Amino acid sequence: MFDKLLQLPLFQGLTHEEFQRLIESYPFHFLKVANGERIVTAGDPCTHLRFIVGGAVRFSTSSRVLKVAVEHTLDSPDVIAPDHLFGLDTSYPFDAWGSGEAAILQIKKLDFLNMLSSSRVLTINTLNYISRNAQAMRSQLLGSQNMRVAERLVIIATLFTAQRSRDIKIVYRLRDLNRLLGLLTSRVAIADVCAQFETMGLVRKSAPGEIYFGNRQDLVNYLNNS
Repeated sequence: MFDKLLQLPLFQGLTHEEFQRLIESYPFHFLKVANGERIVTAGDPCTHLRFIVGGAVRFSTSSRVLKVAVEHTLDSPDVIAPDHLFGLDTSYPFDAWGSGEAAILQIKKLDFLNMLSSSRVLTINTLNYISRNAQAMRSQLLGSQNMRVAERLVIIATLFTAQRSRDIKIVYRLRDLNRLLGLLTSRVAIADVCAQFETMGLVRKSAPGEIYFGNRQDLVNYLNNS
């Protein structure tokens, strides 16, 4: 079990002895989650740091004003939104539920703060994780001014997912997706982009109101090379 927990983001690099001290000093709560069971609801306060230690979790981030949602799946071992534990808005931006049976490790926010003060490795890992997310978002947005529909669509798929996300899907109403893209696109334009992406292997399939993407890293590579 130790070896698996040490594969979790934020804990990587800790020795068995360091991790043993953390477990002995702070309560670690393990939860079993059934398929489809809700883990968090958008707007819930982020009072715990949660890790996926078994199975997988499905996420859906929806616009508050537009009928557009980005869905994706994270497999264990991974962490659930540590960048929402701090800051001005400490609420979850998404709904999350078990995708199949899943196991969750959760640590109270105050306990995690104390853990950060007692472990330099944990502090550096956390800062690197939060900084990487912030820098990736900024670099994508700074380059989006003159982007085509294709690049803007990929940005939506990557901004609201995590580094190891799979089975990414955009669910949308056409006029709302057009507004989010910031362009007066037509149904044909979206269809043409999806057809182009399918030939490139970036999109697995598309249907009216749904776009299923392939490997997220391929999307990131596409943006970097555009």
